[in-house]
Amino acid sequence: MFEKKTMLQLLFTLCCLFISVFPQCEEGWRSYDEVCYYFSPNTKSWDDARTDCVGRGSHLMSILHIPERTWVRTQVGTEIFWIGLNDIVAEGVWEWTDGNPFLPYLAYWRPGNPDNWQSNENCGQVVGGDSGKWNDENCATKRKYICKRPNPNPPMMCDTANGWRQFGSNCYRLTTDSRKNWLGARLDCVREGADLVSITSQEEEQYVTGRLDSSVFDLWLGYTTLKCTTISCKVEINRTEFTWSDASAVSYTNWGTDPPQPDLSEKANGICTAVIKQAGQDYGKWTSHACRHERPFMCKRGLNTICPPGWASFSGNCYWLVSNKILLTSWHEAQTKCSSFGANLVTIKSHEEQFFINTYLPELNEGEVPDVWIGVSDKDKDGTFKWVDNTDIPISNWKSGYPMNTVNLWDCGQIYTGDYSGKWETTNCFKSMGYICKMVGGQNVKPTSTPDSHCDTGYLLYGDHCYHFETETVKNWQESESYCTSQGGHLASFHNQEELSFMIAHMPGPSWVGLSDIQIEGKWFWTDGTPSDFLPWAPDQPDNWQGNEDCGHIRGIYSPTPGLLNDDFCTTTLEFVCKKVKGPGPPPRPPTSGPEVPKPPYQRGVF
Repeated sequence: MFEKKTMLQLLFTLCCLFISVFPQCEEGWRSYDEVCYYFSPNTKSWDDARTDCVGRGSHLMSILHIPERTWVRTQVGTEIFWIGLNDIVAEGVWEWTDGNPFLPYLAYWRPGNPDNWQSNENCGQVVGGDSGKWNDENCATKRKYICKRPNPNPPMMCDTANGWRQFGSNCYRLTTDSRKNWLGARLDCVREGADLVSITSQEEEQYVTGRLDSSVFDLWLGYTTLKCTTISCKVEINRTEFTWSDASAVSYTNWGTDPPQPDLSEKANGICTAVIKQAGQDYGKWTSHACRHERPFMCKRGLNTICPPGWASFSGNCYWLVSNKILLTSWHEAQTKCSSFGANLVTIKSHEEQFFINTYLPELNEGEVPDVWIGVSDKDKDGTFKWVDNTDIPISNWKSGYPMNTVNLWDCGQIYTGDYSGKWETTNCFKSMGYICKMVGGQNVKPTSTPDSHCDTGYLLYGDHCYHFETETVKNWQESESYCTSQGGHLASFHNQEELSFMIAHMPGPSWVGLSDIQIEGKWFWTDGTPSDFLPWAPDQPDNWQGNEDCGHIRGIYSPTPGLLNDDFCTTTLEFVCKKVKGPGPPPRPPTSGPEVPKPPYQRGVF
């Protein structure tokens, strides 16, 4: 009886462990490859199905690889289900509602499809009765549908796609294709949110030696006489004590027989440890080396420090570095983009984190990105600087003379990438820069919400309005207003710093807006009739020069003082901005805020 009870307890424990390591999707959703799928029991039109999926924090299903396409065939039986495939925006140009690219080689159309029968079949479906092949159909037809979203509770795991392997509660990655000195090897590990491997038991020793390849070079360990912090190490004269660089307790050692103790002759420069890889009685044992020697190495980090593709890992957080020149944008637009991922502009809460950021500055600078936004500003209270998560600043890395406050204007934090100390500066929030996003590790990127309304071609969606930025032609103020009204809108108005920031990010030069005092001198009104409740005039403006400046323009992103109003002659020809209320319909092809983020330039490790 006792043995039976013990066995039941063991099985219960193993069951609980399995559930904790492999968490399931919530009730009513099916799990496959870290993704959750909802197969609706009811039928809806394609538009209503899309809306229902968005309401569930998901999108109509996209099919992104052959195993996923094969799996869904096993789930649909003989029924027909709507998926996110459509050519609503442009006939014959098929796309997924979640923004993922449509890959033609994955197409699994029924023979003769898509055929756009009666010129009215713009939505895609999976036909279970035909081996899960795809068919186009009238979007108004009511069908069951499949929603898809990342698993909100991803399992504890290692990033196997990038070479990490699990042993116990840690992940390990062996690097043999490039040899580095001990400090260079450790820096590579730190940039992956890891450290050089520490060995704390005979079992772990056996795992590490079992991963060794056939090369003759010894493998660096994290055992050293250098004095290490989370991010850096230094020599302490006459220090002979060995410790693990990741601060693990020294509970196990395995020195070779010759010499029986480490060689201390290099103690003035620091001594480091490696696993012996040459065949013989000391294979797998430890030996000491000068830290300057170049050797293969192994990194070690905890489970669930995995970051989404393209994100760097450090100390439990994930970082997205946007360095492509075509993606430079204003501070507010950068924060909006980070927020769409479930992240924020980077907050730097420790000297170790600052050092981690600094290691990427040379690459950003070489990519011709001179500055990057960080998540500090005085947007909530003029002159009071806080992080974007509304926390105070626990450490300071301000450049001498900073932060600088511009009265009555936002000031936002930046780092100059040419200064590898990563000093913080403040500047006008409307400038166009790269940026760094940060979020807690071990989670998937938040799916971007699909807007329930759309803008016409040539317009960008922001809030409840669509904006057209005319940069190809110039017109005087009245001609610009006439053009905008012919499009169903007016020259743009703006009513807060956020809206203005969105506009400035898309305005290279000075542009007409819908502000004038034509009716009553000195009384400035918007042509769309909205209140004049936010008018950030440039210094000494409006000045009504020569008694004839009755129309307002905004200085663009390339102005030394972007985002400020200026009165001007209404006959001056400038670029202009139109604004109108958004309309019902499918989502726009362009993103709602700023340009699309491509694959990042880094291809090392998790990058």
